[in-house]
Amino acid sequence: INLFGCLQFNETVFKKLGFVISQCNIHTFPDGESLTQFKMDVANKEVLIVADLSFPNEKFLPLLFAVETAREMGANKIHLFAPYL
Repeated sequence: INLFGCLQFNETVFKKLGFVISQCNIHTFPDGESLTQFKMDVANKEVLIVADLSFPNEKFLPLLFAVETAREMGANKIHLFAPYL
């Protein structure tokens, strides 16, 4: 799941690790609420989230929402690859 960052870099990482690339959409409503959706079914799958955490204050909460959404959808394992850190 490519949450933030350079897609070309992420494609290289995903391919080398054997993961299929998908997207995670995070929509923010006018009242500030967020909706996180994955483009593919992650049930019983291993999920790798690639997230550039530069300026982490604005990116950390959406990252947590993505992790929780993957967990609720039944992902077996969730990994985070955060190259900025």
